[in-house]
Amino acid sequence: MPTLLETTGVAAPPGLEGVSLSPLFADADRPWKAAAFSQYPRDGDRTGGLSLMGDAVRTDRYRYVCWTDRDTGKIVAEELYDHARRVLPARNLAEDPEQVVGLADARRLLNAGWKRVQDGVRVP
Repeated sequence: MPTLLETTGVAAPPGLEGVSLSPLFADADRPWKAAAFSQYPRDGDRTGGLSLMGDAVRTDRYRYVCWTDRDTGKIVAEELYDHARRVLPARNLAEDPEQVVGLADARRLLNAGWKRVQDGVRVP
C-alpha cells in the first residue's frame, strides 16, 4: 500500500506499516530488504480441527514457514525450501540434517520480525 499511495500522491494514513518500493523503480539493483514476510491463516476445517497460523519469511535463497496452533501457541510444523537448488524447491528440507544452519538462520530471521528487516532499508 505505501507504494501505491506514494505513486498516486495520496497521503498515508497514520499507523500504516511497510515502506514504499518506489526507490526500486529508479534503481532496481539498489540494496533492499533481506527478506519478505507473510502470514497464512488456516481454519480448523482444513487442518483437522486445529486453527493454525503460518508465519513465513522468504529470502533470496530460502522460504521458511512456521505453523503455529493459534489456541496454544505451539509450533506444529515447519517447512524449509531451498530456492538455490537446481531443481524445483518442492521438497521440504526442515528435517534434513544438512539444513541445520539454513533452518536456524530462517527461524532467527522470522523471530526477529519484519520490522527488523525493514529497518535495514535506506529510503532517500
